[in-house]
Amino acid sequence: MLAAPGVRRGPAAFVPADTLRPIREAGWPPASRLLEPMEPVPPAFLSRPCEWTAEQLRDAALHVLRVQAAALHGGGTLSRVCAEAVQFLGSRPVWTDPTAFAAHDGGPWTAYADFSRAFLSPLLAAARGLPRGEEVLTLREASRRLPLSSYFQPGALRHIHVPAWLGSWAGGSRTAEQAVASLWGAVESLDLRPRWAPWQTSECGREDGLLRILLKEAVRCRPPQLVYVFGDGGGNCARTIVAEGIDCVSFDADSRKVAACYLHERAAGGSRLLPLVGSLAAAAGLAPGAPRGGLAVVLSRGLEPLLPLGLLPEAAAALLLRLGERVLLEFDPRAAKADLATLLAAFRPWFRPDEVAPISTAGRCLCSLVPA
Repeated sequence: MLAAPGVRRGPAAFVPADTLRPIREAGWPPASRLLEPMEPVPPAFLSRPCEWTAEQLRDAALHVLRVQAAALHGGGTLSRVCAEAVQFLGSRPVWTDPTAFAAHDGGPWTAYADFSRAFLSPLLAAARGLPRGEEVLTLREASRRLPLSSYFQPGALRHIHVPAWLGSWAGGSRTAEQAVASLWGAVESLDLRPRWAPWQTSECGREDGLLRILLKEAVRCRPPQLVYVFGDGGGNCARTIVAEGIDCVSFDADSRKVAACYLHERAAGGSRLLPLVGSLAAAAGLAPGAPRGGLAVVLSRGLEPLLPLGLLPEAAAALLLRLGERVLLEFDPRAAKADLATLLAAFRPWFRPDEVAPISTAGRCLCSLVPA
């Protein structure tokens, strides 16, 4: 059992193997048994909390509480907490900061306010349909941002409003174990259901089936280290790539579709497909530490915001050059409302066409581009 009452073990508290070293050196063998090492140690892609859906943020928050409960069980604690210290291996969150562990003196949880700011505050905003934003707010800023009705919500009142105006000692609990249990209940009880129709596996049309075959042949011919897919929505193309044993990161601007894809992957226990909220049109801040040697796949949905510009934005071009050695571009004239020559001209300063594979007689095709 974990130390904090009310914290269910659920999935194992996975952490990279190197993260456990400080715990073992500090002599906390019970925590080492509760925190299960996993491989690979570094996630294939370092995502940012602003790219997560609300469900991903909640899973990350609950994972932090599992790690803290396991550390308390062995006499340790997380001395600091930030959302960036959690990364995802597909649908599985992992804790990646080995320097955050410290010996526990039996008092309150020192990172209690950090957790409320990094996780509970944006989750409460998401549950009420408010934009989460990229910046981590202070407790007082978070309290001002939430509506007055949140004062009648026990979790928001105890962990946001009261600590914001009276200090963290007032809202926290006497022991770290009580704080973890109380935060667990506050996070788990939030209703984060987006307003979308439940995700269902749909039958692929003949053209979509051919597109997936072409993608499968492309990754088999020259297997990349990592594939980035833009505009995949429900993740059908990304799952085709994952079936070949290749890790995949799928970006889409529609957070509802990304959430549905993530929930589907979580239910299936997937560890290779990471769905994130983002678009190629707003590529300036995406993937600052993305590994090289990958393959970028841009589907027609991901192209729609770019085509009216007539030229690929420099930030998007720089991102594609950084992400992959090749770019696969799906062109559908029915969705793009432009011709293939216009599309290739938009990419020409940075890429040149290498091969064009037809998908349909209506002009839909898959273009392979290489750096110019």
